[in-house]
This record gives sequence, C-alpha cells and structure tokens, in this order.
Amino acid sequence: NHFWSDGIALYSKDQKTLLQLIDYSVEEYAIPAATEVISGKAFENCAAIKKIVLSQNIRILGEQAFSCCRALAEIVGMERVQEVGRNAIYGTAYEQNQEYIIIGNTLTKYSGEQSVFKVPEGVEVIGEGAFRTYSYGKTVDKLKEIVLPSSIKKLASAAFSWRNALKTINLPEGLTTIDYDVFAGCDALDSIHIPSTVTELSPSAFSIRDWDRQKSKMTAITVADNNQNYC
Repeated sequence: NHFWSDGIALYSKDQKTLLQLIDYSVEEYAIPAATEVISGKAFENCAAIKKIVLSQNIRILGEQAFSCCRALAEIVGMERVQEVGRNAIYGTAYEQNQEYIIIGNTLTKYSGEQSVFKVPEGVEVIGEGAFRTYSYGKTVDKLKEIVLPSSIKKLASAAFSWRNALKTINLPEGLTTIDYDVFAGCDALDSIHIPSTVTELSPSAFSIRDWDRQKSKMTAITVADNNQNYC
C-alpha cells in the first residue's frame, strides 16, 4: 500500500504529501504534523471548508491547492510556508479579507487602498502580479508610492502592472531580479533607478503598450554606475 488516509484526505504513505481531499463535507481540518506538501488542487472547489490548520512541517502549497474554497476564511500557519504555487488560495475568503498576504518570504497579494504602502522588512520577493490591478482605466487607483524594504531581492513578473497612479518606488541595493512586465501600465511612473546589484533585468520590465504610449510619463531610467551588467 503506497498511501495513507485518515478518512478525510489521502496522503503518501509517509504522510509527507497530502494528495487529495476525500471528505468534501469537512468544515475544519488540522493537517498531520508530518505533512510537508499540499498537492496542487488538493482542496480545490471544496465549498464546506472554513478553517485549515497547517502542519508544523509544512513547506509547500501546490498550484490551486485551496483555489475557490470560498468559505475558507482562516488558514493557521501560513508563516511556515516556504513555497506557494500559482493561485494556491485564489477565491478564498482568506485571500479576500486580507489587505496583503505574505507567504514565507514572498508578498503574494496587495489589495489595500492606501496612497503609500510600505512593504514589511523581511520580504524578499514581490510575487507574480501581487499588486496588479484588473480595473485599469475603470477606477481611480489610490496607490501612489510603494516603499520596498532592504531585504527585497526579486520582483516577479507583472508585480506592479497596471498601477496607473504609481508615481514613486524605490529599488534598494540588494535587489537582483526584475522580471517581465513588472511596471507595465504604470503610466504615472516618471523615473526609476536600477541599483548596482541587479543581475537580471527583463527587456520588457518597463513595457509600454503602443496604444498607451502617449499616456506614459516615463522620462528616465538610470542605472547605478557600478552595475557591471547594465551600466
């Protein structure tokens, strides 16, 4: 027998990987201590689940692990997660109720309404589309300034895309990676400075769509004199 089950979910024999939820009527569930990985889509579309207590050894949430579990309002132990797959908590009440979400060292989502947002110290990655807004041109965006911490190392793809009110953002020394479309549609951003530590800069990081070129206020992108890759 290569599997183990507690009657609620199916696991690998050593209990290190939760493979699939079995009982879709469960409302609260504590994951066994040995579990390190929750597989992709393991709880997807479970309408009943309201609370999950992650194990002490949890490391990875697979893609869409809790996707569309709309009643899921409480997830205990998220600070222990080291890696999160795409849309792991998409469509959950937990996601919708948080101004921002940090999983491990990654800020995965911001949905606040502040004019200035300071990313907490200790965050190393701004996740894919974390600040992205889908209401471009439809509503007035309030976010005008983002302050990144000294701990930041990577800006993942589309991290700040379509934030059309964003005028100011600092890129601190220690940042190494700026992925594609990070600042796409950030029309109010007029200048930006690339620090010396950046070693990976996507050619499309500051992409301006042809049909919106006249809206962009970008006038200067400068690079630190001692950046050996892009200076």
